[in-house]
Amino acid sequence: MTSTTDAPEFSVRPASLLLFVLIAFGLSDFWSAVRPLFEGLPIGSSTVGFNLVLGAITWLCLHMEGSSPARLGSRASHLIAGITAVAAVVLLANLLGLLLAALLGTSSGVSHLWGERDIGAWIRSIVLQFLIVGLIEELAFRGYLQNWLIQRFGSESRAGIAAAILIGGLAFSLWHPALSDYFSGAWLEQLPMLGLLWFSGIGFGLIYYFSGNLYLAAGLHGLGNTWPFAFSMSNWSPLILGLFWTLMAGLYLAAIITCRRMDNGGRQATT
Repeated sequence: MTSTTDAPEFSVRPASLLLFVLIAFGLSDFWSAVRPLFEGLPIGSSTVGFNLVLGAITWLCLHMEGSSPARLGSRASHLIAGITAVAAVVLLANLLGLLLAALLGTSSGVSHLWGERDIGAWIRSIVLQFLIVGLIEELAFRGYLQNWLIQRFGSESRAGIAAAILIGGLAFSLWHPALSDYFSGAWLEQLPMLGLLWFSGIGFGLIYYFSGNLYLAAGLHGLGNTWPFAFSMSNWSPLILGLFWTLMAGLYLAAIITCRRMDNGGRQATT
């Protein structure tokens, strides 16, 4: 499978990349310092405020590059295709999991969606992860950074594209700990998580590159942060878990193909 199009044209300005790296990687410590000023306001939530600042910086960097979110696979047509594909993945994943749970005699039911939490809090968490965290982080690390790197390394070079996706995924992983954690050595305790985040970042990078749809990457990012499943996998054997996640990978591939067809050319439709 090939990409729907080449990456969007960027000016590839080192200044925009430097601004993004300096502010994005120092954002966690900065927000921890200023958060008390917004106590009691909606933006006072660490997740909301943190991501809104990241979104603002990303928008500024895109402006410096002569680009915009709309040119990165986030037009209305991309939204319809992305919502359709993500909704289908969530529905089919739940049907698949419920079938496996029934065959294995393990617990399942609607209560597994939110566990012991209040349903209202669970719904707010879902909305937050899909509409703010997933969308802004994908715009930052795939829409801006990955496209910048692809343009820098050469959008016609397979090696350059692969390097851009790998480096973009690594940056996404290393961005999660606070900058102060690197100076204190606390980040070493997070190595397993960072490895998983790198793998996830590569996955989201591939999804975005091959679909050309920012909403699809954002929706699957939100899904990965929440896993709204009506079944428990705690008692599944490694074999069954492997089967489930293999089938999930198939659903992700089907979602990419769906978006490519619905977008009628993905990123090319934005030009």
